Amino acid sequence: MHHSIYHPLLSCLNYQNKTYTYREVQNFVSGLADRLIDLGITSGSVVAVCCHSKHLLTSLIFAIPSIGCTTQIISPNLLNCTIAELLIVTKAQYLIGDHIAEHVIEYMRNHTVDYSNSTDYIKSIKVINIAALYAEKTLYNVGLPNRWQPNLLKLNCLETHKIQIIIATSGSEGRPKAVMLTGQNIKAAVTASQKHIQLKPQDRWLLCLPLYHIGGIAIIQRCVQAGATIIIAENAKGTALAAILKQQACTHISLVPAMLAGLLEVMDIPPPSLKYVLIGGAALDPKLAQQALAQSWPIHISYGMTETCSQFATLHNPKPDWFGSLVGKPLPRMQVRINRQNKRIQVRGPALMAGYANPKLEFGHGIMADGWFETADLGYVDTEGQLWVQGRADQILVSGGVKVNPLQVEQLIQDNCPNITDIAISGRLDVAWGEILVAIFVGTATTKQIETWCHHHILSAMRPRIFIKVPRIPKTELGKIDRIKLRAIAEI
Repeated sequence: MHHSIYHPLLSCLNYQNKTYTYREVQNFVSGLADRLIDLGITSGSVVAVCCHSKHLLTSLIFAIPSIGCTTQIISPNLLNCTIAELLIVTKAQYLIGDHIAEHVIEYMRNHTVDYSNSTDYIKSIKVINIAALYAEKTLYNVGLPNRWQPNLLKLNCLETHKIQIIIATSGSEGRPKAVMLTGQNIKAAVTASQKHIQLKPQDRWLLCLPLYHIGGIAIIQRCVQAGATIIIAENAKGTALAAILKQQACTHISLVPAMLAGLLEVMDIPPPSLKYVLIGGAALDPKLAQQALAQSWPIHISYGMTETCSQFATLHNPKPDWFGSLVGKPLPRMQVRINRQNKRIQVRGPALMAGYANPKLEFGHGIMADGWFETADLGYVDTEGQLWVQGRADQILVSGGVKVNPLQVEQLIQDNCPNITDIAISGRLDVAWGEILVAIFVGTATTKQIETWCHHHILSAMRPRIFIKVPRIPKTELGKIDRIKLRAIAEI
């Protein structure tokens, strides 16, 4: 099944309207691996990478494991203090990046009081500027050894239990956690996905998700496994993304709901080449799903997380009356159950992470003794074995002794209250009530109008008491509501 091994002339990736074969990409990765060794990186090291560029990160994802190292991928959009914490938890010996990486190390060295237990480690980190690895003009086909290494782009080390990638969760509910994924985890995830989302050598997957989130990494691994082409879109949105989708005759695309909404605004119908639109990363609004289905977009609703190496369950071809909580059945070899006491979703299977990161890279952190992992998501499994996701346990608000799921209140208002385009519910501490519900909304409605509507249509225990109108709801790059920033608005 490893088409990239046996067909070096297949198209591997397209970047800036130029296509590179698997042979050309492997030549470049091979030369890049040699450069890493020349710069002193030794086998067994954890090498952190912090940069925006998808094409550079794609190469490093293959080059770093090829010299026996673990790749830690860190978003350059995080605060310096958060990046510092992610480095300290893995004790990464090297940090590859641009000026952002240099600023992070400078920040850490200027705040040694905050990291008093890691002073020696901070002094030891070696920073490698991307410019020291290669220049733009050498990408893929200039000045590098012309040799074909059959195993270089094979899903690296996937026959072993070695940690291949360490990548952080989105952190939408708090500080991001670093997740350790072995080669076996990634291989199991790719194999399971292939049974649900068919991918062939002639297919073309548009990569518009960031590679410092697991959804982007999964696309690369799936394409390499199938010998398909990766179409790299750097920071493309709306009209620009639509143009690439058409011009490159893409067959597959992964989107978060916000990206889907942007495409629907500029495209009435999808291009005829498009076969799969995998939607995930955040909850999909039923109205947006209905619009996409009405315009013949081939959407498939996915549920997953960093801890399960992206895709865990998928609902294919949802019906026009799809209700937002249904996410389909788990992928092959993945298991789901519900904790009867707290209603949290628990998952198990070969794609489940090795554990949360720690300096010794020990397995099992965050996983139960019997191999199950308890998520922060609430839900249930119906009689047909389909999973329904009903929000997060760590979002539950307690007002007047009553537990309130903000997702339910948000959906009720979003679907029924006039002149509301977006809404999020948070809490504000209150001496008498414990917490009072705060409705933060976008739309033409006034605070008085929405307050009146809520008074007539929502039960007292679930009713917001404070209403704040904002230009936009704070969200993460993946379109999830940023509950930390939302809480700050609510407390004003």
